[in-house]
Amino acid sequence: MPLCEVCWWLVAIDECAGDLLGTPKAHQVRRAAHEDGRAMAGLRWARNALGHQQVIATLTTGGLTVPMTVPTIIKPVEITWRDADEISDKSDANRPHYVSDVQGKPLTAPLEAAERWVRSCLANAASSIP
Repeated sequence: MPLCEVCWWLVAIDECAGDLLGTPKAHQVRRAAHEDGRAMAGLRWARNALGHQQVIATLTTGGLTVPMTVPTIIKPVEITWRDADEISDKSDANRPHYVSDVQGKPLTAPLEAAERWVRSCLANAASSIP
């Protein structure tokens, strides 16, 4: 649930930034043209899927496994975003961005990209205030 909440807040901030920078359609076009913006769009798709059903959006691999074998090899724990098909069969304009810019990535990578995107939008909005 905390991951879903992070996605909800990022989308809310992105929508506010879009309102400050012009029309929602123009903001959507800018977002789709920017690498960090595409990650934001992918997280929007995840937010929509996560907010409307019980689903786990991440996959954890590594760490200790049972039964233990000899020699014991402990792989580092890695948390990545699940494939879109494992989350939802819902398709919209943001799903391709999830597939290309979120799925399979380490958990924090798309979140950091979305943060950079939102910060740049808010900085642009602030610089346009007379």
